[in-house]
Amino acid sequence: MTDASFKNLSDHTLIRINALCNKFEQNWQTDAHQSIETLLTDVDLKERPFMAAELIELELELLARGGENIYADDYIRRFPFVDAQLILAAAKCETMGKVDPVLLNRDSFVSMQIGEYTVLEQIGCGGMGAVYKAVHRRMQRDVAIKMLRTEYRNNFQFLARFSREVQAAAKLSHPNIVTAFDAGEFSGTPYLVSEYIDAQNLADVVRESGPIPVRETVDVILQTARGLQYIHSQGIIHRDIKPANLLLDETGCVRILDVGLSRLRQTDGGESGDSRAVAAPHTDLSAPGILMGTASCMAPEQARDCRDADERSDIYSLGCTMFYLLTGRHCYSGKTSLDQILAHHNQPIPDLESLHSAVPESLERVFRRMLAKRPDDRY
Repeated sequence: MTDASFKNLSDHTLIRINALCNKFEQNWQTDAHQSIETLLTDVDLKERPFMAAELIELELELLARGGENIYADDYIRRFPFVDAQLILAAAKCETMGKVDPVLLNRDSFVSMQIGEYTVLEQIGCGGMGAVYKAVHRRMQRDVAIKMLRTEYRNNFQFLARFSREVQAAAKLSHPNIVTAFDAGEFSGTPYLVSEYIDAQNLADVVRESGPIPVRETVDVILQTARGLQYIHSQGIIHRDIKPANLLLDETGCVRILDVGLSRLRQTDGGESGDSRAVAAPHTDLSAPGILMGTASCMAPEQARDCRDADERSDIYSLGCTMFYLLTGRHCYSGKTSLDQILAHHNQPIPDLESLHSAVPESLERVFRRMLAKRPDDRY
């Protein structure tokens, strides 16, 4: 929030804002964590925009610390009564200015014609690009179009990575995976067209509604495991399984999102999209020292060298996802992504039963095997 905004608030209001933010931060990774919407329920309507702005800024900071993706557009949608420019400014600050302002603008491509598609609205924004809802003009079918960030149009690494996502998506057809329909290029920017699913990702579900009951969580994990089994059978390692990459629709069906970090395995032991596909070692998309994935759900071997990630790394990430769905917190906390990565490597597996009394011993055993430090000890 700007200094000018603070000057218009009473001391009593400022004290309440500070107390609410302190409570929110203290409960961030505990069972007592509540969504911003829940905390605002009893706040006076006149004060609500100010309270919300401060809590949004704090949540963006906490997400950035945990290595999570920041989607400013989601907050603009959830909190229409908060100045969108404040949200955009907070997002840019937490991503060190790396957020593309064009892709954070909900109207940047709206109403444009991209191939056979008319863009309707922006529905998401991530590290590599933005996602738009669009409609195929002839078929009148809603779709989702992912476009690479404009600043990466001439960046070989990101063009190769986006191309790899298109290749991986083209190989996949499964009830628990978002289906790709088409790919192309618009004004020099590549795009991928997939089915549009009107659903929330599970990270948002937990943040807004709290932890998910055991029975529903087990169903989500089983569906995701089936999708992963199929992905692996096609020679693909996802490498970024996490709550934010799982959609849950109104029928209870889970869809796996974002194969952008996936690796196509080849029978000779090489990788499609790695050093053999680039001009020089320093442009290798999977080179040592290049961190690929999300720290809160990343297997120890993937953090050491992402080229070591295999099917068992995805299983580890799925175990971390299960923990988050059941508890509303990550397996390992830390002020930075590095802290979390080291915790995955060094700290003992958390006791799920002690944090959730309804978790049966059999599920605890499954969880502990999924999070085994050594890949050979997992499923």
